Amino acid sequence: HEAGHVLVAMLTKKDSIYAGSLLPQGDNIGLIQLADDERIQEVSDIEDRIGLSIAGRIAEREVIGSISLGSAVDLEKAIGLAKKLIINHAAYGYDYVAATRDAEISYNLMYDIEKKVAEILEKQDERVTEMISSNKNLLKKIAQEMIEKTVLNRDDLLKIFEKYNSSLI
Repeated sequence: HEAGHVLVAMLTKKDSIYAGSLLPQGDNIGLIQLADDERIQEVSDIEDRIGLSIAGRIAEREVIGSISLGSAVDLEKAIGLAKKLIINHAAYGYDYVAATRDAEISYNLMYDIEKKVAEILEKQDERVTEMISSNKNLLKKIAQEMIEKTVLNRDDLLKIFEKYNSSLI
């Protein structure tokens, strides 16, 4: 699971990942640390974060064939980010939803927003599934290293990528 997050972070945000860990943090079984929270300025940056949030879940599905209940926190985060894009940032053509967010939102508008959230998650699921499927050996190597060391810092991660991945997608 955590190796999936690390792999996708390295493939999409290589310059911003600091570490990956199997040490529990609150509701999370492990975590990855990114340095670029303050640099999120485009819709695509948040879309990348949505993909990153569901990467552990997808790694489980692709490697093990099932999804653990532990991925619920990640899924909630992804859903929250997608809703934030629509409601707070007026993305995807929902230009005036932000103006009504404190008022009562109609059932039809809420239904449209939920449909769009599902569409965003499905698109990211497809993108991340392709990344993980194309890099299963690298994913397994990251997982093996995480099990051995518990925490992988940026240098550890870069060494793994240099050694086992000649060309990042």
